[in-house]
Amino acid sequence: MGLIGKLLTSPWMKKFYTSPGGQTISHLKGITVLKDVLAQVNHCLEFPFSVFTRRLDFFNESLDVNDIVLETLLLCPQDEEVKSMIKASLSSIAEVINRQHERYL
Repeated sequence: MGLIGKLLTSPWMKKFYTSPGGQTISHLKGITVLKDVLAQVNHCLEFPFSVFTRRLDFFNESLDVNDIVLETLLLCPQDEEVKSMIKASLSSIAEVINRQHERYL
């Protein structure tokens, strides 16, 4: 599920752990970001194969079209097994985000 890494995990680390200039994201801004990410995840839960046609990650940042790893990941067959894996992964991600931040979402 390297594609999840390109769409969520890597951008998450950049957004929350490597802010430019050492700046941190405010709690309120962080919750807004999480709501937007959750909306993206839920959309892809409805349309699992849309992860193969996205031009933006789950933080609405452009994906690197010259990323050879991303290019390779996008060659994955779009069959029922892959669909099931995508849905299972995204469902778990949504569940964790909701559980960890339920007071704010």
